[in-house]
Amino acid sequence: MEPETVFLIVIGALLVVVLLLILFGGGGMMGGMAMMAGMTASPVGIIVILILIALTALVGYAVLF
Repeated sequence: MEPETVFLIVIGALLVVVLLLILFGGGGMMGGMAMMAGMTASPVGIIVILILIALTALVGYAVLF
């Protein structure tokens, strides 16, 4: 694996942790939804969300199989 790939995976994992903390922490569902809406407003946010979805799917697949 290239260093860039490892770097992206680490960043993605950190983002997933932060997102989970926001969703299940203080703000609950509304805070999470507001953050998602703010993120999708920018092209970078859309890419980040796609990475998060891909990582979540990958983790789910790893847990199931």
